[in-house]
Amino acid sequence: MNSFLYSKKSLKGDYARGIIGIIVTGGLLISATKITIFQYFFAGSAILFFGFFLRTVQRHLTIFLISDEIFHAKGPFGRIIHWSEVTEIRLRYFSTRRERNGNGGWFELTIKDSSSSISIDSSLTGFDDILPICAKFIKENKIIVTETTIENFSSAGFTLDRDFAPAAEFPKKPNSL
Repeated sequence: MNSFLYSKKSLKGDYARGIIGIIVTGGLLISATKITIFQYFFAGSAILFFGFFLRTVQRHLTIFLISDEIFHAKGPFGRIIHWSEVTEIRLRYFSTRRERNGNGGWFELTIKDSSSSISIDSSLTGFDDILPICAKFIKENKIIVTETTIENFSSAGFTLDRDFAPAAEFPKKPNSL
């Protein structure tokens, strides 16, 4: 069984953003003397930053375990997905720049069964070791994935055949006479 986790280094920025956001919006909320529309805005923003901070703590405390039988997120709100029950695997790329050249972005891998899902992103230590496991599983079990997932696996260095894409994504060419 292999284990993976988010490193402290990869979460350091998220912790800083969460804490700074809570302090700034909370401070502005407390310093307001009258109830105005701004207080509602600051209160909502403080709640969002607090939620982001809690999500970062959850990611920090979660260990992902992978074996031939299961994919387990062990930690707060943990889940277990049995590979035999997987219904969908999706790999998405989020770019922070206009040109999608692989610099300045991250991948998000989502694995679903009929009742739950586990999502991880490419800042997870060992993320590159999880992708070949998923690509192998997709091929062996003929899991149908989206065209975007096929392209993203390909850009990550793992080729999936177009046979795994749903037919609806590929319009048929009209018959020519």
